[in-house]
Amino acid sequence: MKQETTIQEIFSPANLTFRIPPYQRAYAWETAKDRKQVCQFLDDLKEHPQAGGERKSYFLGHFLFERKQAEENEVFVIDGQQRLTTVVIFFHCLSFELTARKQAGELLQASDGREVQSGSLQRTYVMDENSRRKLQTVDYDDDLMRTLLLHGTSPAQPKTHSGVRLKEAIEYMAKRMREEKSTDELIRWMELVESAVVTTFEVRSKEQATQIFAFQNDRGKDLTNLEKLKAYLMHVVYVHSPSSIQSEFIKDVERKFSEIYRLTEGIKLLKEDQVLMHHLIAFLPWGEANPVNVLKKELKSKSGGLERVEWIRAFCANLVQSFQNVATVEDLKDGSTQHERLFGDVLHLNAHASWPLLLKLLHFHAHELPRLVEVLRLMEITLFKLQFMKGKSTNRLPNIANGYRSASLEALEEELNRVSQNGFQDWWDFNGEFRRFLEGSYHYDHPTRYLLWKYENDLRAGERGWHHLSLQEYLNETEGQNLDGSIEHIMPQNPETRVHLEEFKRDYLHNLGNLVLMTKGMNSSLKNKLPQEKANSLEYKTPYLSQQVVVKTIKERGWSEVEISERKKLIVDFALKHWRVGSGTQALVPQP
Repeated sequence: MKQETTIQEIFSPANLTFRIPPYQRAYAWETAKDRKQVCQFLDDLKEHPQAGGERKSYFLGHFLFERKQAEENEVFVIDGQQRLTTVVIFFHCLSFELTARKQAGELLQASDGREVQSGSLQRTYVMDENSRRKLQTVDYDDDLMRTLLLHGTSPAQPKTHSGVRLKEAIEYMAKRMREEKSTDELIRWMELVESAVVTTFEVRSKEQATQIFAFQNDRGKDLTNLEKLKAYLMHVVYVHSPSSIQSEFIKDVERKFSEIYRLTEGIKLLKEDQVLMHHLIAFLPWGEANPVNVLKKELKSKSGGLERVEWIRAFCANLVQSFQNVATVEDLKDGSTQHERLFGDVLHLNAHASWPLLLKLLHFHAHELPRLVEVLRLMEITLFKLQFMKGKSTNRLPNIANGYRSASLEALEEELNRVSQNGFQDWWDFNGEFRRFLEGSYHYDHPTRYLLWKYENDLRAGERGWHHLSLQEYLNETEGQNLDGSIEHIMPQNPETRVHLEEFKRDYLHNLGNLVLMTKGMNSSLKNKLPQEKANSLEYKTPYLSQQVVVKTIKERGWSEVEISERKKLIVDFALKHWRVGSGTQALVPQP
């Protein structure tokens, strides 16, 4: 067999038969839902264009065959059996449909003027006059396959899932062909499949065949969704571009993906498929996880081939911009300005929900980043409060991102302000849940770390000589520092020389007023010491201003229920103001 050939040439030797080895999986292509493989096979034929009378090549992939000797007539299909089986089913159904149309008086004429012989299609691709089939499937489906090819259906329900799929494929193709009004269109499909370009590789032993199959399918790195999407888009551009500018358009797509891959090398926060997913959520109707299918649905709505090509070029340009914007956010999120800090905050709170809206914001407003402060602030407020809605996981920031289609920030700010006060459901008590958490007595929980970090920076903002504690420092990502950002009890849970009363354990031990940010080393060394001993150790060593305030209180007054309550009130008052727990104009006052 030639390495590059056509379907017609593969099947042309009259005495050659194909066989699916028993160790291969059975027929797996489906028709159950729209755009499944068998449906897609016919859709591709129907949508394959003829621009200006020029027929472009139709590609049907690669086949791996095993044959002990070149002169043998039986060839085992090692890779490509799904496509080869579908081709046989296609010609079987087409032969029957064209025969019926000829009997009804229609003319069967190929594009070169010759008469199409439907019986010849059956003998070449399906079964000769002696009922010898061109393809034998796996043993447990082979009797069913013979019955289906002889009669077009089976009276009995198939016993295997693959048998059901074979029966459904034949019935589906037969139905689609009956419904096609144009006989010339059916003949065009026939010519496309017969002339479909394929590549083949033939080996002489099962050992070679299985090793090559394994290395093709198991050893290599799987294609990413971005790589699959690139291949699909370039194919569509090839199919629908006028020949005179086809090369130019394909090179344009290649250049854009080259830039994407260059940007990917420098991006640390996200993998390439994650950037692609966030981009699609932000910019396209999103109904499923397969990016290729998302774009297929979008392209299907375009009226013509050239419109599809131009849409693809614009899509690729926007995708490049999204990768660039991810790189921009990586550079910004650890900066010192307010909008830079807020990028880091929202990604820390919920990166998955935030990225689509961040990409949309930078798409429209990359040249005016300081204007984004209020939008980012409202995102941060919403995401922080959302942590207190126990059992309520709805997050519609991605939907908001998808709906933001203009360069008007005012409308977006208005929408996000409502969300920051009411949440994502009308029946939520968004501020109430947060207030109940603050006013309760148990705060030894994950969100408290973030809250105490923000409180620490609020204290620092009012003191000279104290720099803003960055997200990197808070997360212990700053080289040369050992800040852990954990929370620790001022009055310990299990003090060395006293036993807590039940009332204290219930109302004060895990209270906001009794919790502080603590460095990793200090946490372990001070764990069970009483507040006075902790104060002596922390007085000159702590990197936190909030701890210094606590040390001062302990030194001057001690540490009891009164001091815990007073400190809790200060933190609660800060939190209510900082996260805008209120309504009306109060919620719109910018906060530092």
